[in-house]
Amino acid sequence: MKVLIPILLASLAGALRPQQRTVPYEKFATAFATRNGIEGPPDGGKFEQALNKHWVRLSVAGVTVWYPVESLGRRSSVARFGQALTAILEAQLTLSDWMTGERGKPLSSAGRSLRKWIQSWQKRSIGKKIGGSAGDLLDLLRAPDVARRATKELRELFESGKAFGLTVKAPRPQRIVLCPDRRTFLETACFLGAVSAANKTGLWQNNIVDRAQSFVGDPFPIELVALEYASPTQSGQDFTSSLDMNTREKNGLQQHVTQVTTSTLVGTWFGQGLPRRLEAGLVTNVVIAVCGEDNTRSGGDERGGHAAAKSAFVPGGKSEGGQFMAANLDSPWRSTKGRDWFEKILGHRMKSAAKKTRDKTRRLGAFVIHSDDQSDSRLVYAPFLGAAANTPGPVPATFAGDHNEFLRAYACGFVHWLRVRAGKRSVVQARFAQFLRGLQASPKDLDKISQEIYGVPFSAPRGDDGLEWRFLKSL
Repeated sequence: MKVLIPILLASLAGALRPQQRTVPYEKFATAFATRNGIEGPPDGGKFEQALNKHWVRLSVAGVTVWYPVESLGRRSSVARFGQALTAILEAQLTLSDWMTGERGKPLSSAGRSLRKWIQSWQKRSIGKKIGGSAGDLLDLLRAPDVARRATKELRELFESGKAFGLTVKAPRPQRIVLCPDRRTFLETACFLGAVSAANKTGLWQNNIVDRAQSFVGDPFPIELVALEYASPTQSGQDFTSSLDMNTREKNGLQQHVTQVTTSTLVGTWFGQGLPRRLEAGLVTNVVIAVCGEDNTRSGGDERGGHAAAKSAFVPGGKSEGGQFMAANLDSPWRSTKGRDWFEKILGHRMKSAAKKTRDKTRRLGAFVIHSDDQSDSRLVYAPFLGAAANTPGPVPATFAGDHNEFLRAYACGFVHWLRVRAGKRSVVQARFAQFLRGLQASPKDLDKISQEIYGVPFSAPRGDDGLEWRFLKSL
């Protein structure tokens, strides 16, 4: 599976904690085995057995979700579980809307019924009600028939591809294992690391204590997702102290889970061929549409803005990928947290660049980026997307943070424009849906698909007409 955002260049843990801490991988793996009644050496079959005997599961549209039974006795943990389930549902419904051009009545009704059922219990402790039992949550909570029908209908629509307007089935099952706290995340990750050499290479790394997500390939593809960040004040042998994801943003957990889910969906359905920046822009758009903003560390300045913590999302594809702890960062690019799809700051940076550009033919698509200390600036020039994108090489290290934040905002702004403004209101959503379905079927034919739908290629050099240049004119 494809990695949407580049793997982190270095873990922030070293900057936070100059002393090199030794992570007790075997100890965490043993703790998982003990807690889940596993005997003998770790293997994939025993992990699956643990899920079946000590975790609850729920089919949420096209994704199967697991959560530990022992955590359902705490009201705060149940609330996190409910929030995560709702985010997983909304991410899928939103992408479905965009790929079909509208939300059909069956999907809308089923989604509403499942959401209502989740909300009916998410503010209560449900451990006693299920009697400490594992299995399908619908059965354990004696869900009403309307919730059961909705779950079945959603699963069939999404697994068949019909929810996305497609005639092909899901390439593979989509699974998310939710970990309510740092201890559960580390124990689960370390046990899975002991399952195979491939898993160990990615999971038995010191930075596992800072991650909040990781893709695991063995015994089957899983997105392992923590619902707490690692505390930036950890030290010594403290590996499990945590930071609430809703500390900085009231919906931080919702943003985090929506980001992981959407990345999983896009990676599953679009595969390897979708251009990385277009893919990242699509994911960010879904997060903003669901949550109202996106302040996750998805791309952007991977150093966390010189803050004492870090969260750069590296969605599925390699087990060494992952999302790191939250960063206390407020880059100028983050001033609106994406609530305006980054249009204001993109326009401002392009106007600033125009004042610095003597060559009038290069003013369109020129943007100012700043050095870390804001003492220096330089210009970067479109095109940034597709085959015609400029490849001038890496920018100087002191400009890398602002440049990465610019590219994140630019991709998001472009996808939003394509979705709501690239044509007359009566046809723009239908065209965007057709565009996405075309890319799903043949992601390498980006320019051809764009030409057929919009009348111009997706990517074009300066001076030619293309979708990216039309977006820049709209700014």
